[in-house]
Amino acid sequence: MLGISAHINYDLAFALRDVSIDPDRPSKHRDHDRINGLLSQLVDVVQRALADVYDAEGYTRIDDVLGSFDEEFMLIGLTEARSLAWHNAVLLTDTRSALVRQFVNWRVRVVSTGAGYFVLVPSADRSVLRALRRVERDNPPIGPLRDAFQRRAEDEPISVE
Repeated sequence: MLGISAHINYDLAFALRDVSIDPDRPSKHRDHDRINGLLSQLVDVVQRALADVYDAEGYTRIDDVLGSFDEEFMLIGLTEARSLAWHNAVLLTDTRSALVRQFVNWRVRVVSTGAGYFVLVPSADRSVLRALRRVERDNPPIGPLRDAFQRRAEDEPISVE
């Protein structure tokens, strides 16, 4: 989560500026927004893959009770963060003003730091957090997460429109 947050809230505006949102900005903006549709299809897949790896049976029960609320909440956050990254890239591309560039750099730093803090300070019980950290320390989950994600993604067709 921290890596995704850092990419969207910090890196994305600068990456968009660096690869250039021009020429044909409207087309590139549509492509940028199409990724939100792809992300919306992946949110539940990622959550279920995490539950598979961490053997979080309780999580899947809570997820079933919440229905689509948690997925919608996460997607709103992703969509809004990506929208802000696009707007920051536009400002960085369209202005020569050092003051505006400083403002964008400040805004990117503040938003990414705040989002990182939000990810790092979950409201979960401390014993649960200690157990998760122990699992990650003793058995890094990247391989199992990749495998669980691939299994889940195969079960849920994903389309890019």
